[in-house]
Amino acid sequence: MKLDVIKLDGGKAGSVELGEDIFGLEPRADILHRVVGWQRNKAQAGTHKVKTRSETSYSTKKIYRQKGTGGARHGDRNAPIFRKGGVYKGPTPRSHAHELPKKFRKLGLKHAAQRQDGRRCTGGYRHRGNGRAQDQRAGQAGA
Repeated sequence: MKLDVIKLDGGKAGSVELGEDIFGLEPRADILHRVVGWQRNKAQAGTHKVKTRSETSYSTKKIYRQKGTGGARHGDRNAPIFRKGGVYKGPTPRSHAHELPKKFRKLGLKHAAQRQDGRRCTGGYRHRGNGRAQDQRAGQAGA
């Protein structure tokens, strides 16, 4: 597959030959969706945490006697029903990563190299010299 190389100012700077094994694929949204989801889940920190009733800082004393008050039975004030009590089944630290086969990951990267709308372009920006922006701008003007 032959594509034009476009400079930063929009002018044509030549052409480049790209391999059909990577750039000849028809992009598939289902593969991209799974690979992007896998990448995002793998990158998620998973550091969310709440305190349960055993971790809250409150007295463990029974708040009032079992019988004779006319109210409901209760133990300590760490129970989730009370203010300052622990959270029942809240988030705990965990990894959100899941498995995705290596061949599928590679296929997803190949599909990501394609543009959905069919237009493809490559940047004409090449690294020159010592990396100073001033020198690189001068090199772009001369190209």
